[in-house]
Amino acid sequence: MNNATASAKPSDAAFAEWLKAGVVKSFEERASRQTMLERIKLAVDSMDWGTIIGESVEIAWRRILKRREKRKVIILLTDGQGSDGPNEKRVARLVEQSSVELIAVGIDDTHVAKTYSNYVIYSDPQQLLSDFYPKLRDILRG
Repeated sequence: MNNATASAKPSDAAFAEWLKAGVVKSFEERASRQTMLERIKLAVDSMDWGTIIGESVEIAWRRILKRREKRKVIILLTDGQGSDGPNEKRVARLVEQSSVELIAVGIDDTHVAKTYSNYVIYSDPQQLLSDFYPKLRDILRG
């Protein structure tokens, strides 16, 4: 292994952070096939198979803030708890304190009630058609 390869190798702490975001190798890093297979196995084995909701909402929020429309709304549809725990709550508070409206829709899960102040929960996905879509039309019309 040459110095360039050694210096490109991330620290264990950095690698652990990358795993949270689903990245197993930086673009600049050189890694053998065996190293990649080991990292992918480690990543898969350590996944809790949840959705990284907080990060997704934050990306949407940052993008929507740049838009010119006066009214900005993010609608989150989820069927469960995010896998990024405290970050999701931090992002929810950040968005809710901004000029962007955030509406969380929980489908067969009550997690949204613990994280978001503006939420609705449906026990049956069919209720999206019968109940939520008409409400959504009213919400978006302002």
